[in-house]
Amino acid sequence: MIEIDGRAFHTSPGAFEDDRERQNLMILERWIVIRFTWKMLSKDPDYVVRTTLEAIELAAETISWRR
Repeated sequence: MIEIDGRAFHTSPGAFEDDRERQNLMILERWIVIRFTWKMLSKDPDYVVRTTLEAIELAAETISWRR
């Protein structure tokens, strides 16, 4: 799961708390969760792509290990 975080969507403490709860649930369901900020996405898209590809590779290794 890829999460994009921005200050515009985390103006209330509840929104921030909801995101952490959702992330914890995803991890418990064995999802790989990676988070990026809007700044990362706009200023360093190569980092975002590289990290996303690494997460996909890790997921593929995890799936084949579980079989």
